[in-house]
Amino acid sequence: MDQVEVTKVTGTVQKVDTDKRKMTMKLDNGKRTTLKVDKRVKDLDQFKPGDRVQLSYTEEIIAMADRSDEGCSSAGQVWSHRR
Repeated sequence: MDQVEVTKVTGTVQKVDTDKRKMTMKLDNGKRTTLKVDKRVKDLDQFKPGDRVQLSYTEEIIAMADRSDEGCSSAGQVWSHRR
């Protein structure tokens, strides 16, 4: 069973794009990030620049490799890593 790590962050909303369902925020650690907001969040249009928020999110990394004549050691493998 795959285990999914949930990351919680707090920060300040910088921009909200309701059409693309994305929120850009400046995190408390100083980094700026843009996250896609799940469709289950019904009130995305209520968030405004300057709002303080706490978010929980997951990341999924999918990597694929194909057979190569250049000696790739993972030829033909497909794997997924969730953080």
